[in-house]
Amino acid sequence: MTSSDKSVSQFSNAKSSRPFWMRAVNTVGRLSPNFMRPSAAQWWKSAQKSKPEAGDPEHATSEALSALTQSINTDAKLNLIGRISAADDTVRMAKNHLRINQLLRERPEILNTELPEPVFIIGLPRTGSTVLHLLMSQDPVHRTIPYWESFDPIPPVNKLDRRPQKVEKMLDQLASLAPDYHAIHPMEANMPEECV
Repeated sequence: MTSSDKSVSQFSNAKSSRPFWMRAVNTVGRLSPNFMRPSAAQWWKSAQKSKPEAGDPEHATSEALSALTQSINTDAKLNLIGRISAADDTVRMAKNHLRINQLLRERPEILNTELPEPVFIIGLPRTGSTVLHLLMSQDPVHRTIPYWESFDPIPPVNKLDRRPQKVEKMLDQLASLAPDYHAIHPMEANMPEECV
């Protein structure tokens, strides 16, 4: 490996390494700072629109999302691509929250499922916690959660389960936006992934 192989341009010089179209979109975003501005109310509305029968969010979760969006708006200073990404990820997680609560209302016996004692791996960024996680996942004694399952934890009813393929497609899109991301954090749909 040469010294140049160790340099990942997206992390050493992020602005200039972005594709032209991405820089152009972010320029438009600077001209319209309120376009796609994070909004807890709007994100919940978007989450509920796709599955209105799932009900309302829990109060504590609603408060947490309000705190998150306030922090994003006052502290994060996201560009337009960042605001779009934050909306996409947060609406997906809000949908998951609503769907999980709906499933637990419909099948409360799930809460009685006995699970083995969990093992938590925690660590600061760049300290090897991902490597340890991947290593422990190789032990058949442990059951790790593949990325596709944590990304979309509710299996479909009466139709083909295409969750792994959906996550592969999302990861392909990420690779087109950030081709060198795997240099710091490899991800595949069937690999274990940290809880995000």
